[in-house]
Amino acid sequence: MKKFTVDARNLPCPRPLLKTKEALEKENFQILEILVNNSAARENVCRFLNKAGVENIQWQDNPEENSSWIITAEPGNFESSSDGTRRETPLNLPKGEMRLESCTPPLEGMGEAPKTIMIGAPEIGRGNGELGKLLMKGFIYTLTQLDSKPECLIFMNGGVSLACSGSESLKDLETLEKDGCRILVCGTCLDYLKLSGEKKIGTVSNMYEIAGQLMDQANTLTLT
Repeated sequence: MKKFTVDARNLPCPRPLLKTKEALEKENFQILEILVNNSAARENVCRFLNKAGVENIQWQDNPEENSSWIITAEPGNFESSSDGTRRETPLNLPKGEMRLESCTPPLEGMGEAPKTIMIGAPEIGRGNGELGKLLMKGFIYTLTQLDSKPECLIFMNGGVSLACSGSESLKDLETLEKDGCRILVCGTCLDYLKLSGEKKIGTVSNMYEIAGQLMDQANTLTLT
């Protein structure tokens, strides 16, 4: 049986999941093998595979490496489309027929994706600042990989630094902008933080425009 291996070890979230998604969409195989070396990646990849409709999802300890796992799955209801890529055919099996070892069931639909996202800090959450910055970097990168991308990103307060020189998210923001996402950067915030000359992407905006954008959208998300 033809096997394709995804080496997702030592990759930050959500890259193990995204590499798995890419393999499902682009590669031809009978067995998919994913290597991970943290438990969060193991659970996230298994849950994604379950939701995607692949079959015979299992994982086992990697005998060649401590704290590492090998996830295996079969393409199941992923079928090749005319352009050579795979397309998802929903799998509707009763719970008892899902052969899944220690993997969390798929989440149900979460509703319509937010059209506008306001970011008010360079990190996500409170606690460890370095962790928060890592989470924000991963969040912005993940936006570039979603099928449904936001229409507008608004940066305010300390969040404006993400649109300035030195930001590790500039490349991802450029990708989003090329895909049609508007990027609004608070001018007052840039001035106050003495970053006016450092802005590298987006449009310098004002509270009137920002408030109008937020009020015009039915679905908004705020990260502070």
